[in-house]
Amino acid sequence: MLMDVASSENALTREDLLKELRRRMKSSMRVLNIRRPKTVTTVQYALRSFIKRESRLPLDRFPREQFITQQVILVGSFALRGLQDSTLTFLDLREDLGNLVYLLDYLNIRFPREAVILQTYIYTLLAITDEICGLLEKAAQVTRTDWQAVKSTFQYTDQPQHIKIELCVPKLHDIEPLRLLGAGGFGAVYKVRIGGVTMGGKLIPVERMHAPRHACIDKVVASMINSPYLVKYNSCFATDKAYVTLMEYIRGVDLNRIIKVGEPIDDTVCAVILAQLGLAVQYLHFRGFIHRDIKPTNMMVLPGGRMKLIDLDTCKVCTSLYANGYTRTFRRRTFAEFNDMESVGTRVFLSPEILSLEPYGRATDWWAVGVTAYVMGTGKLPFRGSEEEAKRLIKDVEYRSPNERPALKPLIERLLQKNPRRRISSARFEEYQQHPYFEDVDWSRLDETNVCEIKVMDQLMKITEEGEWSALELRKKRRQKKERKTRLTFAEISDIEKHRGIYTYFTEPFRELLRELADGVEQPKTKLAEEPYDLLASFTERRQRASYRFKAFLRWKTRPEDGKTISLSTTTISKSED
Repeated sequence: MLMDVASSENALTREDLLKELRRRMKSSMRVLNIRRPKTVTTVQYALRSFIKRESRLPLDRFPREQFITQQVILVGSFALRGLQDSTLTFLDLREDLGNLVYLLDYLNIRFPREAVILQTYIYTLLAITDEICGLLEKAAQVTRTDWQAVKSTFQYTDQPQHIKIELCVPKLHDIEPLRLLGAGGFGAVYKVRIGGVTMGGKLIPVERMHAPRHACIDKVVASMINSPYLVKYNSCFATDKAYVTLMEYIRGVDLNRIIKVGEPIDDTVCAVILAQLGLAVQYLHFRGFIHRDIKPTNMMVLPGGRMKLIDLDTCKVCTSLYANGYTRTFRRRTFAEFNDMESVGTRVFLSPEILSLEPYGRATDWWAVGVTAYVMGTGKLPFRGSEEEAKRLIKDVEYRSPNERPALKPLIERLLQKNPRRRISSARFEEYQQHPYFEDVDWSRLDETNVCEIKVMDQLMKITEEGEWSALELRKKRRQKKERKTRLTFAEISDIEKHRGIYTYFTEPFRELLRELADGVEQPKTKLAEEPYDLLASFTERRQRASYRFKAFLRWKTRPEDGKTISLSTTTISKSED
């Protein structure tokens, strides 16, 4: 049922109904501030105390637990902000609390241990907000939810299982370093072998990541993602001098090397790679992360045209979307979810709002996709000059139009919009998918091994795999000579006795591999790549609005005092706000 109006006089038309609902929603907090000021103040105090308490980061908290905690804190923070500036509505709370329960459904299937933790958090949040939820519904004169009944369903939980970290962390003597793959500002990546399995081994010096909150973020992301377009972590742990990450070994080269070969990347290849990048970004956003450092050097391309986005160290947790469709709150936070004045990432790929220290959201990643598309199409950066000049050009969005790429130009222009609200895909991902540039892309086959032919790939892969350095690689090698004095190697680090949960991550297949090694199995049978990826259909086809998660708890017989009630599904309300 989309709507039901009970009136002593005339029934309202649909448009009148929606207009009236919006008016009531906007005035709801003003009504509560007048009629129930003590309740509003009490809830604000409780939320503030809850957020302060849970924002502390205990070192024994595991990465997935940290993600859950941050999602709950975000919900509490948005509710507190809405109470403080009198903009909170019943729909905000319905959608945010409902999304947490959809996340709980996801965890119950895949990670039941962490589901217990989230269930406790949801109960606590409902205990704080149940009264204000009901009052906002009453003020808006919509069918009310039995929030006490909702809360009672999350009341009883078991204690989460204890994890013996020592059994989940490999010993350094089990890791065989083979050769250096690359080095950058954060650390170095090596080709390694453990238990007969080839992996990438990343070392980040401990002194580069002083704050635990920054040192754990890539583990937090890894604990919640499983996409063919994103690098897969197998294990993370700390040593005396470095944070170690063991990830899948990607047999490819970064996109920047392909661009610098000198031959323009044709539109067929460009479209396929940008389509995969779009799916990677969309997946991250739905899962609850902003990447913040999208650029060609962080995109690994395989011989058959497959692409994987790497480098999760600069990610930021944001509002997620685990609901069965879009929500109004998720879309509204695309543009300005944070106002922390952080400027993280590579400067020439940063969006105008980031450089201006203005509020930002997930839309900042789509700007970086636009800069990447420009570089792919022209071989040059759109914003060039000194640091200050490039910064000014980005803020003013002044760049030479890529007229030599007429097919790609319109997509770049839609991505490089100064106003994040006008950026393509910021509101709906299907805007990106349906752009004419991707007309010949078969989105259902992008995760296959061979999706397109890249002419220079054989040459680049020979360089990578056989050690026959090209001029480009030799120049890079010379630049690294100074870095060798400070670059950590596996020989320089040592095991530690006590591991902390916040720096520790592992997949179940990797833990099984460690069990086999501990049992003395010389050739373990565990296959790390056998874990299936998340179904992409649930992301690419999620175009409908989310259904109300607590619909079963609606009090259909309840009527407001004035004899009029408006009962709308979340779908109808969200559509009215688009």
